[in-house]
Amino acid sequence: KDLELEAVDDNLFIGKNLFHHSPTSRGSYGGHIVAHAMKAALMTMGDQDKQFFFSSLHCYFISPVNPEKVVYHVDSRKNGRTFCIRSIRAIQKGKTVFHCLVSFKLSTEGDADLPYNKHPMPSIPGPSDPLSIEDLLCKSSNHSPIPLIIKYCVPSSWKHGTDIKSVASTEPRMFMWMKLKKELDRTDSNLHRIALGYASDWYIAGPIRMKYPQYELGLLTSLDHSVWFHKDIDFNQWHLFDFQCESSGHGQSLNILRIYTEDGVLVATAVQQGLLRAKL
Repeated sequence: KDLELEAVDDNLFIGKNLFHHSPTSRGSYGGHIVAHAMKAALMTMGDQDKQFFFSSLHCYFISPVNPEKVVYHVDSRKNGRTFCIRSIRAIQKGKTVFHCLVSFKLSTEGDADLPYNKHPMPSIPGPSDPLSIEDLLCKSSNHSPIPLIIKYCVPSSWKHGTDIKSVASTEPRMFMWMKLKKELDRTDSNLHRIALGYASDWYIAGPIRMKYPQYELGLLTSLDHSVWFHKDIDFNQWHLFDFQCESSGHGQSLNILRIYTEDGVLVATAVQQGLLRAKL
């Protein structure tokens, strides 16, 4: 239901009731806009939507998005044998407020696979046993307005209920376990990738707060956002989200997110530049 769009033409779609989740953000939740854009792009693929799968997406958040109604305009930029590309603009009051390029790749299961991952999954307690943790304390959260179950993982030195402002971390990094509240059709790979696109913007710009908990953020919002899908995804199952801040300064932060299955397979990588304003 969160991903439903109304088709008003072959390349024109309307999304409504976007989620607004944070008082520090400027508008609707960016992941909801990303997911709507992905769904709009998929709806222009016709009967190819079962042969081509999301490969990557690259987005710019241009202006704050009002949650009530968004028009998505899709342009077909390429229809090739192996790749298809769509350009999606989110429009409100006649102005483009969000722009995204989405790449689809033909399923090539018969091709040679040359697996390599420079970043194996960190040793983090699993989501099913958050109480037997030595190095981390996991806090379970069930956010009713969103379709995700989230378990936050923070350093064990944080006692339960400790104010975040009173604790500093040597590394701006945090971990979360996530999965869908309501299961999706396992055979619909693109739908699971859309759902992961929805989740990929959740607090990705937030790890800098681990480094400077003494500052209150008056603004924390996405500027641009990219996702690469490496493997097939079953978001009905738990996935570990490993958020890291790579660089921060002059009111901007560059962040990377790696998403792993519970058994350690890297399924997606996201990179985002965020805008932040600290209250001194």
